[in-house]
Amino acid sequence: MHIAVLGTGDVGMRLGSKLVALDHKVMMGSRTASNPKAADSQMVRKLD
Repeated sequence: MHIAVLGTGDVGMRLGSKLVALDHKVMMGSRTASNPKAADSQMVRKLD
């Protein structure tokens, strides 16, 4: 399933990590485009 998580704080990162562990494709969204947590490919798997 393709899922977008808005927010890269504690809750958003935990949700994103768990969803990736369950084999979902996750894209993180952040208030700031240059936020490194939103672009960190080790934390989430980007949508195709």
